[in-house]
Amino acid sequence: MQNKPTSQSTEALAAGEEASNDQDMLASSEAKLDEEEDPEDAELRKEALKAAQDAVSKQKMMTSAFDNECLKLWQAAEIDVPQQDESVAGSANIDLLHPSTMPVASTVKTPELFKGFLKEYQLKDLQWLVNCYEQGLNGIVADELCLGKTIQAMAFLAHLAEEKNIWGPFLVVAPASFLNNWADEIGRFCPDLKTLPYWGGLQERMVHRKSINPKRLYRRDAGFHILITSYQLLVSDEKYF
Repeated sequence: MQNKPTSQSTEALAAGEEASNDQDMLASSEAKLDEEEDPEDAELRKEALKAAQDAVSKQKMMTSAFDNECLKLWQAAEIDVPQQDESVAGSANIDLLHPSTMPVASTVKTPELFKGFLKEYQLKDLQWLVNCYEQGLNGIVADELCLGKTIQAMAFLAHLAEEKNIWGPFLVVAPASFLNNWADEIGRFCPDLKTLPYWGGLQERMVHRKSINPKRLYRRDAGFHILITSYQLLVSDEKYF
């Protein structure tokens, strides 16, 4: 997914503050672990926590590099640079590893581009996804079946388009048996988001690839905003992406 570009000076300052906060959290966690667990378990947990912190730092560096590349593409396409989302101001202070620290009521509203109704827990999941986006982190919504993960994902893409002027291209990878369902659901709940159904035979996919032109993307009037495909096709046609 695309993330917001920021200036290098701001990134450097934010990175320094985040690194300091991460170290403080690590030290605090280590102290608690030492008090509550035996030495061997505490050492294993400290190593796991440090590995997790290192992974987060690495991911943030990768996100920053990705943002810079996105900025170049937006500028080349003469697209307005997305701005900070005021609805999630202060999101950097939320501990995404502990969702209970999030506000009880979601501050992220249902996007107008989303033609459906989100229940309270779905709005909270949407806010969690937005906060992950704001912090440059990947996230997994692992609800049980039939609780609306597909709807939440569509609402999140609608939020990016509506609040940040990010109109893709987004990539949806799903099992082959669900591809048509994804296309139908997006058309039903987010009719303003156009899809590119990237499946079928060699000739069909060759025709679809003609629509993948960076000069005609990144805007509301693009030929498509969401490319839907399967993992197998994504791997076999990787060179075209």
